[in-house]
Amino acid sequence: MDPDEPTHRTHHDWSGDVNLGYSVVIALSAVTGREPDRLRPLFETVDPEQLEALLTPWRPGGRRDDARVEVEFEHEGYRVRVDGTGEITLRRLDGGTDGGETDGGDAPSDGEVRGDG
Repeated sequence: MDPDEPTHRTHHDWSGDVNLGYSVVIALSAVTGREPDRLRPLFETVDPEQLEALLTPWRPGGRRDDARVEVEFEHEGYRVRVDGTGEITLRRLDGGTDGGETDGGDAPSDGEVRGDG
């Protein structure tokens, strides 16, 4: 991932051994250039276990066919969006840095949940 790009996308492998929260941390580590243990803990922003429980696919194969559920939150200067397909999108916040500063906007510090269906 190129840290100079404002938006980054990666994908969580639901069939793998890594949990969703750690996939988010690895993606943030890649864009900030910092080791995962040098980032602010994810649980300070969103509960990783609840994130996984909410987004885990409903059927084998890792895809949700009947609804698109996504969670958005701010962490380490990025707007993080994770959806039920496993897509992780990181969008650098205006004025944000890799040090965890945000743009000071009105976005909540806890996650937002959206769903269609």
